Amino acid sequence: MAPGTGCGVMMEAKRTLRRSILNAFMVSAALTGLVFLFVVLTSINLIERELVYQDLDRDLERVLRDISRQGFEPSLETGMLFFASVREEPGDLPAHLAGLPDGLHLIDMEGASYHALVRSQGGEDYALLQKRTSLLGRQHLLFLALAGGYFIGVLVA
Repeated sequence: MAPGTGCGVMMEAKRTLRRSILNAFMVSAALTGLVFLFVVLTSINLIERELVYQDLDRDLERVLRDISRQGFEPSLETGMLFFASVREEPGDLPAHLAGLPDGLHLIDMEGASYHALVRSQGGEDYALLQKRTSLLGRQHLLFLALAGGYFIGVLVA
């Protein structure tokens, strides 16, 4: 055995070990980042749904109060639609709203996306719809920011 040949093998083993550790760290960082990204996006969607529900519920209460007090068409915010139907005389609710159970729904109507809060109360069915355009824009920006942060974090790691 020639002197110094064992040293070259040791150096190569150290490089391979370093490369393996670095690769394991990169994979670990990428997976941890993906889990974090998923958790954040899921949390944001759950919070958004609850806030939209509370907001529409408050608006529907106001609309129903206005109707009971004043007996006429309530004033609605921009991007909102209101439908009501007496059960004995169905037909005032559009067909795609009439079959929905009480609660918050995502629907597409006339080429636009809406959050719809449907409620049955006192023999009548009510539906309050709010256009999702501004909310969708914010969701896309948030997703891009989170995805950009994820990729930068992986590159830095």
